[in-house]
Amino acid sequence: MPTPCSACRRSSRSCIVDIPSGFCSECLARGSKCDLVARVRRLRKQLRSLEEKEFEMSRRELGSIEELEALERAAEGQRASSVAPSSSAIVSPSGWSSLDFSALEGLEFPGFGDETVQVSDRSSSSV
Repeated sequence: MPTPCSACRRSSRSCIVDIPSGFCSECLARGSKCDLVARVRRLRKQLRSLEEKEFEMSRRELGSIEELEALERAAEGQRASSVAPSSSAIVSPSGWSSLDFSALEGLEFPGFGDETVQVSDRSSSSV
């Protein structure tokens, strides 16, 4: 056994496990208390507990990743729908003459450079 029991460790004896009993042969021969089996049980219990915690953490992490991916897909879908114009929103240049610009009458919009565009006459004028 790589790790001796407490009694063998204190007295610097070699700790050899007696297979049928599960205790070390030195403790059996001397009639002293051997904690080898108790320690192995405790370590196995701790290992089992750690494995359960690892499984639970992995399950939670996977759930979080799936949730984030769903949120990203939803956000990407919203971005794509807000960026992509609908076919009804597109007005061809030939259809501009039928648009009503009266609500914009008198407003000026910046053009390129020093030019502004007046809605009322729909022509460019220098500022």
